Amino acid sequence: MATSGATAAAGGVDHADQYARQRSADDWFLGRHQPAPDAYVVDVGCGTGEFTARLAEIVPGGRVVGVDPDEAVLASARALRRPNLRFVRGRV
Repeated sequence: MATSGATAAAGGVDHADQYARQRSADDWFLGRHQPAPDAYVVDVGCGTGEFTARLAEIVPGGRVVGVDPDEAVLASARALRRPNLRFVRGRV
C-alpha cells in the first residue's frame, strides 16, 4: 500500500485528513455559535491560529485573543495578522 510523503514523514498521520476534519469541526461550531460582529472572543488553545484568525474576520468590530502555552506555534499564529487579533502565551 502506497502512502503519501506527508503521511510517511509524519509516522502514518495524514495531515490533509486531519486538517479537513478540523475544518469540519470548526464549521460545525460556527454554525451553532456565531459570535456577534462586535464580540470579544478568546480562543484558548489556539495553536497555530487558523481558527482564531477566522474568528477575527467574523467579528470585525470586536476583538479576538488567541491563547496557547507553546511559543513555537504562537510564532506561526502571529503571522496571521488582523487588526482586531492578537496572540498571547498562557495556560488556562
